[in-house]
Amino acid sequence: MTRPGVYLSSSFQKTKAIDEVFHALSETDVRFVELSGGSEYTPDPLPRLKEAQQKDGYIFSVHNYFPPPAQSFILNIASSDDEERRRSLGFAKNSMRLAGALGLDLYTIHAGYRSRLVPKGYADYFEDISPTDAREGAVERCFASVRELCGFGRSLGIRVGVENLFPINAKKNYSIMCVPDEWDEMFRALGDLDNLGMLFDFGHLNVTCHYLGLDREAAIQHAFGKYGNRIFEVHVSQNEGDFDSHDVFTRDSWMIPILKRLPLQDKVVTLETRGHALADVLSGYQLLQEVVYGG
Repeated sequence: MTRPGVYLSSSFQKTKAIDEVFHALSETDVRFVELSGGSEYTPDPLPRLKEAQQKDGYIFSVHNYFPPPAQSFILNIASSDDEERRRSLGFAKNSMRLAGALGLDLYTIHAGYRSRLVPKGYADYFEDISPTDAREGAVERCFASVRELCGFGRSLGIRVGVENLFPINAKKNYSIMCVPDEWDEMFRALGDLDNLGMLFDFGHLNVTCHYLGLDREAAIQHAFGKYGNRIFEVHVSQNEGDFDSHDVFTRDSWMIPILKRLPLQDKVVTLETRGHALADVLSGYQLLQEVVYGG
């Protein structure tokens, strides 16, 4: 099964092969690693991942865009383009098969977008290439996709966690599942799925609240108060509110008092940071361990 613990996202290194992530961590005590996007394509990574589990003691979770494909694309289970949505569902199912082969019982995925998107780069993520679709249609497609993935996951003994997203800027919001009303909508529509849950991303919430004027603590209380047992995973990263920059987690973070109050010991808690020196990443990782488990 996917073990509770404090994980480090494999995307902490800029566009590296997964084996280079293990090499960078080999002299550290970090063994909980979330396998995520941002790494290079590796043909058939399963044997190397199993070796890392068995010989080096790595403990994994699988998130969204892993393992990266040979040809990059934007994973979008809410896409209005039928081919793109089918490709996204096929990719997610392959990721779930990988998770199952590693002995894991959780896969987490982004809720999706109301525009067609193309990859733009490590820091800029993606850009939209189409008009923004109507929200209702995108939500309907997202929910249909989630229902299909949960059905597939049930056959493998895997839970599915849907991640909250964020507006791209003050004028443009093509993401779905950003605000509490949308979280409620998902659980009302799909509450019969016993393997459905949520990945709650604090960095994404900070951007959402910055642009939409929401109260952060009220939104967090809403999520954990109503769906605490359905929040399978938490992502922690810092930003200034204007962009999901995945900055280093530090002792002056607004999240620390809140994280200390939340019951996180039975959840996957992942530090997502990108493009920073390894020493700073490790300092943030140790801090997050202290926050979650005390010390």
